[in-house]
Formats: sequence, C-alpha cells, structure tokens
Amino acid sequence: MKFSKNMLTRYVSLVQLILFVTILHTGSCGCNKNKDLGRDDSLVMQVPSDPLIGDQKSVEVVFTLEEKNKTVVLDNFILQVSLEETGSSGNQISYKDSSGALQKSPGFNKSLTDFIPLDSLTSEQPTFKVLFELFPEETTTELKAKFVLSTKSGDMVSEGVVTWKSAPKAIDLSIRRTGPEAMEGKQKTISLEIENKGIEATKASQLKLKVTRDQGISAIIIGATQVDNTHVYLVDLPVVGANGKINWDLEIDPKTDPEISFSIQPQYAGKDIKAPITATWQKGVVLEISNIKYDQNTGKVYADIKNQGTKKARNIKLTYQVKTPGAQLESVDTREIILGELDKNGQIKNYELGKLEFGGTNKSAIFEFALSCEENSFRGAENVVKETFTKADIAISITINHDKNTGQISGKVKNIGKDVAEGLQLVYKNVSTDAGDKLVTLDNNQEKALPVGNLTLGQERSFNLNLDLKEAEAATFDFQVLYDNNPVSHTTETFQAKPIKLSLNVLTPVKDASENYILYDSENEIKFQILQELDSRTINPAYVSLDIQEASGIISKDKAINQVGISKLVGPELGKLGDEIRLYIHPTPGVKKAHFKLQLKYKDHLLGDPILIEWREYSLNIIGNDLRLVGEQEGSFSLESLTPIQLDALAVEIESENGTTFQFPKLDKNWTDGSVNLRDLAEYADLGKRQKTKDIKFKISQKNNQRKAKAKIIVKRGNVELTSKEIYWINEEIAVSITSDTSTPKDEVNIHLKNVGNSKIILSDIKVKVIATGKFSVTLGKVAGTSIDKSLAEITGQVQLEGKEEVVIPLKMNSPLGNEIMMGVILAFLEEEGPILDKKYFIFQDNWVSKEANRFLVTIGGSIEKFPSQFALSQNDPAQLKRLLQALRNLVKIFNMVIKKCDEILLQDSGFEHLLNDERLLYSNRINQLEKYIQDAEAAILALNKDETSIEAWAKATQAYKEKVQDAIQGILREITYFDSSPELDNIEQIRNLLVGDFTNKPLEQQSVRGAYDFYKQKVEACRDFLIQQGVTDFKPAKEDSPSIKKLKEIYKKMADGLPTILQQAQDNFDTGLEVVFENVTKKDEEAKNKQDAGALYNSLIEQISVLPSFEKLKKREDGLGIDLQVLNHWFAENYQRIAASGLELVKLDSKGSKPALELLARDAEISLQAAENAYQVAQATKDETTKQAAIKAREFAKQACEAAIDIYNKEKGDNKLEVYHLIKANHLIEAKKAELTSIKEIIDELNKRINSIPSLG
Repeated sequence: MKFSKNMLTRYVSLVQLILFVTILHTGSCGCNKNKDLGRDDSLVMQVPSDPLIGDQKSVEVVFTLEEKNKTVVLDNFILQVSLEETGSSGNQISYKDSSGALQKSPGFNKSLTDFIPLDSLTSEQPTFKVLFELFPEETTTELKAKFVLSTKSGDMVSEGVVTWKSAPKAIDLSIRRTGPEAMEGKQKTISLEIENKGIEATKASQLKLKVTRDQGISAIIIGATQVDNTHVYLVDLPVVGANGKINWDLEIDPKTDPEISFSIQPQYAGKDIKAPITATWQKGVVLEISNIKYDQNTGKVYADIKNQGTKKARNIKLTYQVKTPGAQLESVDTREIILGELDKNGQIKNYELGKLEFGGTNKSAIFEFALSCEENSFRGAENVVKETFTKADIAISITINHDKNTGQISGKVKNIGKDVAEGLQLVYKNVSTDAGDKLVTLDNNQEKALPVGNLTLGQERSFNLNLDLKEAEAATFDFQVLYDNNPVSHTTETFQAKPIKLSLNVLTPVKDASENYILYDSENEIKFQILQELDSRTINPAYVSLDIQEASGIISKDKAINQVGISKLVGPELGKLGDEIRLYIHPTPGVKKAHFKLQLKYKDHLLGDPILIEWREYSLNIIGNDLRLVGEQEGSFSLESLTPIQLDALAVEIESENGTTFQFPKLDKNWTDGSVNLRDLAEYADLGKRQKTKDIKFKISQKNNQRKAKAKIIVKRGNVELTSKEIYWINEEIAVSITSDTSTPKDEVNIHLKNVGNSKIILSDIKVKVIATGKFSVTLGKVAGTSIDKSLAEITGQVQLEGKEEVVIPLKMNSPLGNEIMMGVILAFLEEEGPILDKKYFIFQDNWVSKEANRFLVTIGGSIEKFPSQFALSQNDPAQLKRLLQALRNLVKIFNMVIKKCDEILLQDSGFEHLLNDERLLYSNRINQLEKYIQDAEAAILALNKDETSIEAWAKATQAYKEKVQDAIQGILREITYFDSSPELDNIEQIRNLLVGDFTNKPLEQQSVRGAYDFYKQKVEACRDFLIQQGVTDFKPAKEDSPSIKKLKEIYKKMADGLPTILQQAQDNFDTGLEVVFENVTKKDEEAKNKQDAGALYNSLIEQISVLPSFEKLKKREDGLGIDLQVLNHWFAENYQRIAASGLELVKLDSKGSKPALELLARDAEISLQAAENAYQVAQATKDETTKQAAIKAREFAKQACEAAIDIYNKEKGDNKLEVYHLIKANHLIEAKKAELTSIKEIIDELNKRINSIPSLG
C-alpha cells in the first residue's frame, strides 16, 4: 500500500500528539505511580480543626471517597494516631475497633480495617466515621492528637491535628515549699505556699492540708487533727481567693522520733489534689553532758558526754565557767577542752574534768558546763548545764506528787548523802508560758520560798500545797532545793487539770455493719447527746462548743428546707448536758452524697475523735422485664436497692414522645397516668428487708395516632431524678418478649425469646448483635465470637417462631475470665430494617474474686465481720498482727480491682449501671471497713513495738514453739510408720493429708508436716522481722540491748539454729510416707489377687488412680522440703505401671467362669487405660529412660486388658443391646459417657479408640 505525503504527515502528527499527552499526564501526577485501577489514593480523611475545650474530648474523623464511583480497599491504608502532651504524661486516646471492642492507648499505628468494620468504601457506602475519645491526665493543660493516613508503601495521603485545652478551672490548687525540704535540730517549721489559679475562691471549711507521716511513729504536726488512729493529719486552711495564694507554716513536734518524713498535699472537699511534696526532719547533732559528779575521796569532777543525735559530731568542745568567787576547777575558773569526734549514739563515760577547789569559806560552788561542735561548718549544737557541788557529802532528792481529784500537791525532800545538810530551803516558781497558765498558784502564790531546815543522813521532810488551776488546763512549776543559797536539787513538774470527759452519743442514725453513720434519701435528722462521764472534772458549759464541717450540703437547726447553714454551736445553744439535740441535713440539690463532721470542743481544745455522718441518695435500680411493648401489651419492672426503699418518699412517672401517654394500675386496681406515688403502686417483695418491690405493671394509655414512641420510666424523690430506664412502644409489627434467667451469670445464661403475638415470626427478620467489653469469646446459640452480628435464624438454627412459641438460647463464656474478674456483654435484638426490639445487659463474673478473697479471709477469721474477735486474740502477738495486717491490705487490693473493673465496663457503656452500681457500692463499703481495721492493726503493732512486757511475753511464747513443732512432726512420723496397724488410717489419702494437707486456722497439733514446718519457719521469720523493725542489724546480744530485745535475740538464735533439724525431721516424714504408700498398696493388691477378690482389688485400684496424682504436692520446694522431682516422677511411673498390670489381672478375674461379668469388663480395662495415660504424661514431662520404659510397659498392660475385654465382648452378638444396668456400669468410667453407648459394638470401638490414643514410646 502506498501512503500519500499528506497522509503520512497526519499519521506522524497523531502519534506525536498521543505521546505528548501521555508524557504530560504522567508528569503531572507522580502520586499515581504503581497504583491499581482502584485508585486507593482517592480517599479523603477529614479531621476537625476546631479546638476542644474542657469536657469536649470527642473527635470524629471522617473517611470519604474522593470519587464517588470508585472503590477503595481499606486494608491498603495505615492510620497513625499520636499524642503531643503539655503539662503531664500518661494521656491516652480510645476508639472502638471493627469488632466493637474498646481500644485505649497513648497512640496507634494500625491498618484502617482495624478502625472501620468494612473491607472497602464503595459508591453504596462512600463515607465512614470513626469516633475517638481523648483521656487527658488531670494535670494536662494541652493535648494535641495527630492523625496521619498513609498507604502501606509509606506514602502519606492525608493528615490532621486536633487540639484539646483544659478549661479554666473553678478551683485550681497547687502547693510548693518556700523553706528547705530537709530540716534538722531546732529548725522544725515547714514553710509552704498554697496557690489557687482557679477563677473562683475556695469555699470555707473545704480547703485543708493532708499531712501523712511516712517515717517515724510518734511525731505530729502541732494543731493538726489526726484522722482516727492513723498517721494522717488534717490542717484547716483559710479561704484562698481566685488567682490568689497564701503562705502557711506547719510546726513539727518530733516527740520521740529521731528522724521523720512527711508528705503534704492540698485536699479540697475531701478530695486529694495534685501529687504530694515531702519534708524531712532529723535531730542532727544533739550533745548532752550528764551525770556530772564530784568525788569526795579524790576531789575530782567527772562527767558523761553523749551524742544523742542522728549525725556525727565533729570538733567537740567542752567549756566550763565557775560562778562562785574563789572556786576553781583544775586551778582555773574558765577552761575549754577539745574532745574530738562522736558518732551518733556515741558516748564518753566518766570523763575527768579536773580537781575541784572550793576556795575560802565556800561550802558549795556553782559551775556552768557547755558543749559545742562544728559539723562540717554546717551548724553547731550546744547544751548548757548548771551544776552545784558541795564540800560536804550532801545529796538531796526531791519528789512531787499530784492528786487530780483533790487538787493537792505533796512532796518530799530527802538527804541521801553522808553529812548533815544545813539550812535547806524549798523554792517553787510558776514557769508556764501561756498567759492563763501563769495565773495558777500553789497556796495562793506563783512563787515562794519555804524553809526545810537541817536534814541528816536519810532524813526527809514532807510538804503539802494546794493547787489552784483556775481556768487553766495545765501549769508548769520549777522546784529547787537551796543549800548555801545555791541549788543542789531541782525538778520541773507540769500539773494537768483533771481530764474533761465529754463525748457525743449519736442516737440517729444508728451505725451500720461497716461502723458508719449513714442517712439515706429523705432521712435528714441527726439526733445526739453530749454526755459527761462520772470521773470528768467539773466544767463550765459556756465553754463547750460543737464545730460542724460540711461537704455538699448544710446542717441547720430547722427541718424546713431553704435554711441557713450553721458551722458552730456554743454553750447555751447546746442546752444542758444530756439533753437531746436535733440537727437537720440539707444536701446540695442534685448531689448523690454529702459528708458532715461534728467535733466536740472545750475552750477550743478538741475532745475525742470527730463524728463523721454521711448522707446518700438511693442507689436505686430499675429491673425491667418487658420494656418493649407492642400494641396493648403490658410491661413490668421492679425497683431494687441495697437499702430499704421508702415507698412514700418516691414517685414514678413515664415521659414519652409525640403526645403518647402511659398508665399504671394502682393497688386499688384503678389505672392512672402521670406521676404516681410509689406507695399507691408497689408492694415490697420482702417486708423484712424492704429492698425490692414486686413487679409494677404499665401499658400504653394514649396512642395519639402514633405508630411508635420512645419513653422513659423515671423515679424521683421530690424533684431529684434518682434513676430512669428507656422503653419502646410500637403499635404493630413483631411482638416478642425477651427475658433471661439472670443478669449476672457465672459462665452461662439462658435467653428466653417468646413470640407473644398470634402470627408467626420469620427469624431471619430479627438481627442479633452481641458486644463484649473484654477480649473473651462468647457463644450465643450456634454462633461464637467476641462480637456477633447475625440473624436469629443463624443463631437458633430455626426458620420461624409460631404464635406464642418460645425458644431458649444459651449465652455462655468460651473460656474462664480468671483475674480479669468480670466482663460485660450487650445483647441487642433489632428488626432487619427497623428499631431495636430490646437490649439486655449481662455481667459475667468468675469466682476468682471469692477464691482470692477467701485465701485472706481465712487469716482474719473467715469473714470481715469476724476480724474484731481475731484481732482481740492477737493483741500480744506481733507476728500474727502482721499477718492480719497483710491479709487486710490484700483484701483491699482485691476489692479495688473489682471497683476498677466496674469503672472500666461503665466507661464503655453506662447501660451497665444498674448491674454494677450496687456491686461497686458494696465493695466500697467493704474497703472503708477494712481500712479502719488496717488502722487498728497498725496502731496495735506500733504500741506493741514499744511495750517491753508484751515483747517479753511474746518472746516466751515463741520459744515454746520449737518443742511443740518437733513433737507434732514426730507424732505424724509414728502414725505413718505404723500405717497398717493404725485404726485411724485406712487409705493413702490420709497419708497425703498428714504430709501436705492444708489445715489453715487449725491448731498446731492438727497441722500436716508441711503446715507444721511452715508454721515454725514463719515464727523464725516473724522474730527476725520484728528485730529488724526495732533497728537491729546485728543479731548478736549487745550491752545496750533492752531486756526484751536481748531475750528475743537469744530466742531467734535458738530457733534459727534449730531450723535445719526440724527440716530434716519433716523430710524424714516425706521419705517414709512415699515408701509406706508403695508398700501398702502393693501388699493390699497382692492379697486381693491371692484371694481372687475382684471387688477388693477394684476398690484399691480406684483409690490409687484417684489419689496418687495429688502426691505431686510432695515435690521439693525452694526451702528444701519435699521429694526431688526426678525421684517423685520415677515413683509415679513405677506405681502407674503396677496399676496397669493389676488392671489386666482384674479383667482376667472378672472374665472367669461360664458367665463373665460383662458389665464390669470395660470398667476394669478403664483402670489400665487411665494408668497408662498417666504414665505417658509423666514420661513426657521427664523424658528420661526410667519413666519411658515404665510408660511402655503400662501401655502394653492396658492394651492387653482392652484386648481381653474385647475378646469376651466379641463372643456376644455385637449389635445386641445390653441391659440398661450393664450399660450404666460400662459407661461409668469410659469417658463418663452417661449411657450414650448403647451397644457392645460401641463399647468395643471406644476401648480401641482409647488404647490407640495413647502414643507408643517404644
């Protein structure tokens, strides 16, 4: 073919044009390289740009097709979510994954299919929304969530950032130190600044400092209120204005503690705010010069020097100065002596200061002694002492006694020296610092000198003075005895007024089981008395006051609402002592709880612990049975509470939409709508408890031409809504009733679905959705999964439900929850293209909590209620108190886990509230009670640690345990050794119990060998722990040990030295026990075989198969007690081989004669099979030759036993049915078939299957 020139030109131009367009297209969009026809990059992610403030924490991210007619495969994309934090760490973000499970983490990097329950976006569904929830920490001020969408190959498609900022807080408190964190010596002031960055001032009485003593046992914060008997103190703070701050000082009183640590944090409205700060104090260097004495024989002066502080003293200097003219020490009247260094608790005994010269006519001489040091140039410590020395051998003592009942001060001055003390005088002086205390007198004088006269050796002179305390609580007087006008003896005494013993006696409310005063709902009256004990001192009622602190409410003197709250009642406002006082609680509207504290005072001094009273709104739940109604169908519900329900204080109503109304049948049979008082509708299910009502019925009243309507059952107290529940009404369509056996199953629950109409229902028209709050799989009918979305036909296997027909659908857990404790399951039934028919909530709860709790409840007496009696029995046993304390703490930990799990489930769906609120409240109350017991135990341990008599008594009792434990273990050994002749022992299970049985809370003489050994070991460890708590690091006796510590060290050494002997004695029991068991069962089996007694042989073998595995508890533990695992496994293998052989012998015995015992043969063979299977498991675990050979032989014996039984069965007609009696016998042991096997052939097949299932190791 020939082309014309023009045609060729046109052809070339066309090719050039195509190439140009192709190049232009390729160069214009590099993002489409390597893309398939699906155009996966045509996906748009929209992240909201508006900032979130405060409670706005939800982020809705939208994924949309860029081109609506395309399809995008979601698995080709990765979504990365990350958080950028300001103010704190630990923030998280959550979403519900494609299975419906909640995912919560600091960030995600996952395939898009994990966020969206679809494989792709198409033109039919071009958009999908994913809801994320931010969880900022309390201290977070700003949180940015960054969303990055990219392809799997790493190309970024889209990104977006949403910012959350904390809302300005009404109250925003912080605390900081303005002084040093570490203090010592006289520096005992903790200086703080409390700042409120909020936009509102704090409320009066709501702001406090919570001070916790973390180190030390007796130190306090002066002026703080101790919380019960704990190491926690509260300090009331004044109001802090908006954007204001205050400075506040706390004064430490160390008491007897050498070192102290406090943690301090603000508390507002009873809630701890921010992390605590710490402050520490220690004695530092505390130098003391004491026991200064003048030796009449040598004429020299001696003294003891001690460092009683917590730090080493360096460059110690002792100086003295003579205050009596003419007197000298070591020929000088002033001197400085360099002593060097002293470690903490170090001392110098009888240091010689030199020879004393009285000079001239002086009969006595006064000296001043002072100690000082420089500790690394940091600070000095000084202690000045005045001392009078007498030329004559004179030693004067003075004793003072105070009789609080009579107000008399009596005393004695006595000369215990050798020479006559001439011209003695007694001088007393009021040295109190408080202005009121300075007014106190002795014989109407605040200061006076009284003549004593001359006293010879041993002579004493008494005196009596009348104490007039006036209105003071106490007064301090200094008493000196003067000789030669110089003090030779003195004492300082503080005289306390007779204690004021006033107390608050609460009459209403009465204490509940948790020892709390709680009012519920409409109860608002507090009734109490102020009582004075008989031995209290006389008081002036005008000085008695009652402080009232409240949170979330007020207290008034009038029952009517809208009252002015009172914070204090003084003197006449309280009436006479013993009068009944009534006050009324008015909670803040809308709150569920309110707390009030009543503190009795006298002259503003605290009297006793405060009384805490709590008001709670009802924890009320609506339990609904039929909450989806069709047409004229009646629904019903009941009310439940942990506390008695006051029917006359509550009203119920049904709010509905679109002009529809609902009505209730009153107890008088008349129907009514609107709000109805519960007393007219409901009756108690149990008149005794009054915590649950009988069913309350309701139905549609006015349809208002509506086809359907949503409504809500509401229970109110006055205008306060207590609880509510949604219901759904539809005029026609599917009419079903959905109920369940329980809402809180352990592992399985039956769902009853009934067609309440007359027409049949096609089950494929009803969809069922199941969502579990955890990762555990559930099975509903015939479908399993962590989430289920199927038709009712697929779940039940049925096509339809006839009128009035009911189907039962089991819902069950597919695996144990274990320490996950509980899981929520939501079960929703809905029409294929319509509304939800019903939604059910279930809480599956394993028995893990009760099992774990029981481990520790046993220690405290079996139940929380029995702790006080167990505590009373343990008051003088620090080891047992420690165990009780640990058990209480473990219980609190377990119960807190339950509460945490409840909160996690509620966070995912608030619909679980009616199932979890009561559970949560129950465990909260238990924790409150346990925490009080913990405080009691801690206080008892602290008290016991300081009580010498109690420590010695405990030490003595502990010492006796060595012989008791040895006697118990030796007694068990004798029982085991003479097993055959013992009338009390008739089976090997008893031997196992003697060795390792758990007899917790049984006396020592009833313990097993392991229990007795553990008991002894615990006593040794308790002794050691107690010594360590007392600061002992060297367990050898030391001179400075107190008598009790010395005794305890001796006992600890004896018991620790005796531990190896007791271990060996316990071990002898274990070794002997194994031997006796083997010998006994072998002997018993042989006797049965020799006597041809098949019944005796069978009973013996069954016992062995059942009990022998439990001997695994004998294996050696870390403490060395027990049987070596290899030895134990060889013992097991040998026994299982022997049992398998005996099982074969048993088959032969039951096969003898012309009429074999057909019903017993399979049972006999089962014994050999079970033994062979056990032997195989032991061989697999140990993988050594001994157990392998035993397993091979056991399998061979089992095979022979099965073949022998099958041979007999084959002689019968294989298809004939056995008698029912025979079948039950035969199936009793074969896999517990429960008579499922109906023919000899099936039994033969089962035996063959069993033997073939045991692998051959040969």
